[in-house]
Amino acid sequence: MKRFLCSVIFMCFISISCFSKGIKLYGKWSHNKKTIEISLPIEAFIDESTKELSLQFGRDLGLVSVTVLSDSGEIIYYEVLDAIEFSSYTIQLDKKLQGEYVISISDDMNNNIYGLFKF
Repeated sequence: MKRFLCSVIFMCFISISCFSKGIKLYGKWSHNKKTIEISLPIEAFIDESTKELSLQFGRDLGLVSVTVLSDSGEIIYYEVLDAIEFSSYTIQLDKKLQGEYVISISDDMNNNIYGLFKF
């Protein structure tokens, strides 16, 4: 069963990587463990043709707020997700969107990362 689950996660990662463009995320995400954080625990991808935003979480982060804002500051999308380890979420954005957007991912411990993308 564990091997099957790993295979499914791997296949999802491959399909997202093949058809989506990565979103460079900026910021810092702290956690309670006393280790050095080398990379952010979140990856984001945008599929420009389907307007799907995919998020992958590498660690259990608990509840996180995901916000997509237009370049004028209008909230396009907002949701609170339970980011468990190795989970992924796909967000379908409005197919009519054009322009530049900001994705912001934050929690209640003042962690906040953001990335820019455009259609």
